[in-house]
Amino acid sequence: MSRFRASGRSVAWRRLVGAVVLASLAGTGCAERNGSATRTADDQRVTVRGVLVRVAAIGGETTGWAIQLEAPLEMDGQTLHELEVNSQPERWADFEEKRVEASGRITWRRGVERGRWPVLEIESLRELSALDSRTR
Repeated sequence: MSRFRASGRSVAWRRLVGAVVLASLAGTGCAERNGSATRTADDQRVTVRGVLVRVAAIGGETTGWAIQLEAPLEMDGQTLHELEVNSQPERWADFEEKRVEASGRITWRRGVERGRWPVLEIESLRELSALDSRTR
């Protein structure tokens, strides 16, 4: 009888440990899937120009919006041709597929599939006219 009890406790213990492990992995996956934003001491303020577009990614590791840059941007050892921006569909919809100038701070998001990637937290956004050729 004691052998059965020990076995019963062992099974219950394994189930409890398994449930805790699964719950912690599920929580981590949800936070990572949408890319948790982190600010670091080396946050950079940048101004970029390009076309604001909607983007999609398998697994949801995207903000849904990006600026296709007019000029490549070097950041953290990477050459970027596109820079994701914080998701505010109600603000960005009027600028979709338009040439814009955006200023703000770079934050870094981390995801399971993409690893670490930069996101521009836009503080100011304006549409550029076809004649506006000033470079910064």
